[in-house]
Amino acid sequence: RTKDAFLNRYKCNVITVVWGQPESSYEEEKTQIPVIGKDIAFFIENLVVSKNIDVQDIYLVGKSLGAHLAGFIGKEIKRNLNSLVGRITGNEIKTVT
Repeated sequence: RTKDAFLNRYKCNVITVVWGQPESSYEEEKTQIPVIGKDIAFFIENLVVSKNIDVQDIYLVGKSLGAHLAGFIGKEIKRNLNSLVGRITGNEIKTVT
């Protein structure tokens, strides 16, 4: 639904990430955040460089553990490109223990 709302309101591109398996536990998914986050950050960084995208135009949105993933991606991009993404929003954030 978030994707559709963005596409209906803005002229933008949306990349969705579906991760985890129905049978995987919270604990298993939590351990995958750094691995998946680095891969997605690498993908976004390549888009930024190859398509001359302004990092400030990037908006990361995540729900539950995806909110933590969005934050991790933002930190990776800052570390690798020395620039902050424009915005990060977390919805229904789970407590990572």
